[in-house]
Amino acid sequence: MWLHILQKDLRLHWPYVAAVLALKIAAVWIILHMGIFAEPLELVLLHTFSDLAFAVVAGFAIIVVVQSDPIVSNNDDWLIRPIRRSDLALDKIAFAALVTFLPTFVFDLGVG
Repeated sequence: MWLHILQKDLRLHWPYVAAVLALKIAAVWIILHMGIFAEPLELVLLHTFSDLAFAVVAGFAIIVVVQSDPIVSNNDDWLIRPIRRSDLALDKIAFAALVTFLPTFVFDLGVG
C-alpha cells in the first residue's frame, strides 16, 4: 500500500523532485569544474550556495509532501478510504530518502 502512495506523491510533486535533481546536478557540475584544488574562489562560493539551495528545496519538498496527506482522526475516518498510519509514515520516509539521500549518494559516488 505504501508504494502506491509513494507513486502518487511522486506523480503529484514531480516539479519539486526535478528541482532537487537539477540543483544536485548543478552542484556536481561545479565540483567537476573546480578541480582538485578548488581554484576559482567564485566556484567555491557558488558550490556553497548550490548546496544550501539543495537543502532548502529538498526540505521544502519533504514538508509539502508530508502536509499533502494528513492523518485523519478516528471521528473522521468515514470521509476517506482508511489508510494505516504505518503505511503513510513509511511512504513519507521513503519519499524523503528517495528525494534527498539517493541523489546525494549517487552523484557524490560519481564525483568520487
